[in-house]
Amino acid sequence: EFRRVLFRSSNGRLYRTIVNRIWHCFFGRGIIGPLDDMDQKAWDQNLLDYLAADFRDEGTSIKNLIALMLTSKTYQL
Repeated sequence: EFRRVLFRSSNGRLYRTIVNRIWHCFFGRGIIGPLDDMDQKAWDQNLLDYLAADFRDEGTSIKNLIALMLTSKTYQL
């Protein structure tokens, strides 16, 4: 029951939190900072929403999420 509630697609906070943490690992700062305060405003809400939706839609694949981030123009800079 807990797993079903935690991972339902309407739980956007979980996906945003994971995306924020992975982003922090590669870019040195989260899209929301401080990292553990998800009640703060994102510096780019559209980016966070896009990455979280893609992460959810791709079956919560960390591998796909990392590939998306590392092949981005932002990372290439």
